[in-house]
Amino acid sequence: MKKIIVLVMVSILSFLTSAYAATWNVEIVSDKDAYVLGENAVFEIEVKKNNKWVRDKQIILEATFPDNNSPVTLEYIIMGRYRFSADLTSNLEQQIFNISLFQNNKPKKLLAQATKTITLIAENNNSFRIKEGDYTNKNEITLLIDSSLNYELMVSEDPLFADCVWMPYVSEMPYVLSSGDGPKTIYLKFQNKISQQEQIESNQITLDTMPPRLTIISPLQGNIVTGRTN
Repeated sequence: MKKIIVLVMVSILSFLTSAYAATWNVEIVSDKDAYVLGENAVFEIEVKKNNKWVRDKQIILEATFPDNNSPVTLEYIIMGRYRFSADLTSNLEQQIFNISLFQNNKPKKLLAQATKTITLIAENNNSFRIKEGDYTNKNEITLLIDSSLNYELMVSEDPLFADCVWMPYVSEMPYVLSSGDGPKTIYLKFQNKISQQEQIESNQITLDTMPPRLTIISPLQGNIVTGRTN
């Protein structure tokens, strides 16, 4: 009888030791690292115990997306695999998704963690307009710039942007037009610093620095006009 009790206790102790010494891993699986602003991002999460997929009622997963205000959805798929999704509505260029694996007891015991950094791309959401409108009599104008993300900027009247350098994003930018009256086309290039995605927009304004001239065609020069005023 004592031998049976000892064997049972050894078995229980061996089980508990094995469970405690188990190696847990959690991995975030995704086929891309960049998403368009407003897109629904979907990641698969793999949970492994001793390098084998497992679904254990004694563990819980917690997903956080600190820089995103949208709700996080986490659902079970199949053994050891879960799916995470969230709408990407933040205005940050990079966001970090955190997944934590806990043992479901009190207090919770952290078993494993994983993080994934993703890039947000504002697709065709960049634009600008010229504050002065279609005409100006001054060489210096103001560009009003709208960008969903804080892109770097490059501005020129040359569509190839020769000898131009990248500048930090600003919502208003002074710009000096090239000399000579006539229509001017302003090109503005946006670039996401992380994904290197570029977008070019253009606007046109006419520069007219010549003051209006008044020419009298009648009466001819030297003629005397007489008349009576009431």
